[in-house]
Amino acid sequence: MKLKKLLNGVDVKNDISSILDEEIEGLSNKFEEKHQNYLYFCYKGQEKDGHNLVDDTLLGSIKAIVVEKIIDTSIPQILVEDSRVAMSIIASN
Repeated sequence: MKLKKLLNGVDVKNDISSILDEEIEGLSNKFEEKHQNYLYFCYKGQEKDGHNLVDDTLLGSIKAIVVEKIIDTSIPQILVEDSRVAMSIIASN
């Protein structure tokens, strides 16, 4: 499904116009599982912060990451206030 359609109802805080036509094949928050054409989600847990798990070795397999703060990576980022809420909306789309 196109990213543009998945993001319907999500309040995106940054300009992502260059990636809206990307085809997304799945969703995940587990960076140790590298899936081609997936949208990944970063959020802070009780013990780990997913934002700290992203590095450029994931570039090429991950289409984009949904983040609560901009991080230092070449992977396209979709900035939202709450990644868990965004994941819920995207999953329902």
